[in-house]
Amino acid sequence: MADNWPEGLVMCHTYAEYAKALLHERTRKMVGVRAEPRIPLAIKGELETMVGRVLDGWANKAKQIEVQLPYSFKEVLEALKVPCKENKEEHLRRKFGSRLESAQLVDLPTVFVDRDGFIVCWYLPGAITARRSEQVVDTLKVVSEYSHSIIRIPRSDNWRDNPDSFAQPDKCVVPPGHVNLSICWYVQGRGPPHSLPAPSASLKETPKSQGGPQLLQELTYANALIGALLSLVHPDLFENQIEVLAELASGRVEVHGRELMDSLFDSWSSPFNGIAVVSNREMPYHRDVQGSPTMYDILATFGTYKGGRFDIPLLSSRFNYGPGTCLVFPGYVFEHGASKTDGERFCLASYIRPKLAQAAFPNASYYEEPSLPNVQDLATYHGLALPEVISRNIWGTDDGL
Repeated sequence: MADNWPEGLVMCHTYAEYAKALLHERTRKMVGVRAEPRIPLAIKGELETMVGRVLDGWANKAKQIEVQLPYSFKEVLEALKVPCKENKEEHLRRKFGSRLESAQLVDLPTVFVDRDGFIVCWYLPGAITARRSEQVVDTLKVVSEYSHSIIRIPRSDNWRDNPDSFAQPDKCVVPPGHVNLSICWYVQGRGPPHSLPAPSASLKETPKSQGGPQLLQELTYANALIGALLSLVHPDLFENQIEVLAELASGRVEVHGRELMDSLFDSWSSPFNGIAVVSNREMPYHRDVQGSPTMYDILATFGTYKGGRFDIPLLSSRFNYGPGTCLVFPGYVFEHGASKTDGERFCLASYIRPKLAQAAFPNASYYEEPSLPNVQDLATYHGLALPEVISRNIWGTDDGL
């Protein structure tokens, strides 16, 4: 961690190092956790909770939930590249044997591993505490009260803005809507080397776009906690993206809106370069095609609702998507969707736009996106035991397919 990093990245890295130390103490890879006065005691408790859920997922205490997939992640990537006459998602479901219709509800922490031993998904219910959920909801209430709040349903033809996917405004405490926040990104359809990245328009306070900087500042703790989770489940990706953001903050990279970006970096406590804030929306099945095949997204839920469900067809899994859940997976590859709920649901979806690395390191031949973490490598890194359940097959057949 460099001395000249902005406060947001310092917080993110500090929380991540403390979380890893907690995990390594639990796995006996190290003895004791160094006192960290920069982290409030209440936050330390939240990190303890998160580490505990990661360990639960790894151990997979519910032995009836089997996590071994009968195909490799590489095979899915190759299939995505092949043109087909039919609907691409339906083709992938058939090719890889999706059995979502008969899937049992997954409601305990679980790790999903492909045939080659790469971790493709973490399901971590209860990773976010009720205290943090309440704080995030209170923040969204305040920001949504602005007359021109950034949290709204935009008028566009994009499927994400379809009014039918949102709850009825007059029945919600926090109006339905969504907004993307980015410390720096390229406008859709543009990229290096002919364009310069800039902070998202949502983070520029104007009479017609209100609450962006305040929302980011109030989400500082939540984003740092989610970043700490990334450092546990994919340490290489965490360090990789912190390096990209630190380079952008250094002043050596040409961007639009440098003054605005510098002012925002003290509140940007996430290793991700994009965060979608979603209020009271059903999510139709889709893939996030502006991401990267090997980069995890993290979805974190908040609220006091009941009945949330989240589907990932290629994992043949339907998840209990209650408050405090974190789902970690590459949304670029795996089609996914979320149901309506009984009550108000809010989500922070943290993601990475890979083009930003090209802006940070345009001439760096050494820069390379990390692959998905391998079970053996992650076990070695954290001092984790290899759970017996990982060798089992969720279809109970020899050939898988």
